[in-house]
Amino acid sequence: MNKSEQIQRLKADSISTLESLQKEALARRFLVGSHNGVRLKKSLAGIQRLDLERRTLLTPEVHQAHAEKLSKRYETILQKLRLKSHNNWSKIPKAYRLSKPTDTEIAGNHLRFLTLVDSVTAVDANQTIFLIPTFVHIF
Repeated sequence: MNKSEQIQRLKADSISTLESLQKEALARRFLVGSHNGVRLKKSLAGIQRLDLERRTLLTPEVHQAHAEKLSKRYETILQKLRLKSHNNWSKIPKAYRLSKPTDTEIAGNHLRFLTLVDSVTAVDANQTIFLIPTFVHIF
């Protein structure tokens, strides 16, 4: 067997090996206590998307950057709500005013936070719309 034949055989074997590893990965569950990084890497390898490994929310750097952006966004929203609430409060005649609204009261009246991760799948808008009533009934 010459070198080119050996290379072709190895390429054919690597494709079949990859396919069998992917089938095995899809059939097995992760070990309890395994790290998210390990799970992510195995999952991405199973669908041949290791290029996304350092670009998901499970990556500490991406997670931190996302958290900072989200925090700034909500701080801006809260500042606007605070200003509007305090302006509305100051328009009330002094005889009828109660205490000035606190940040907790303002946020409680205007902001709602819900984080729910049931599973991670490919994005499918129709399926998402279909599942929303299910989650609404849970809460």
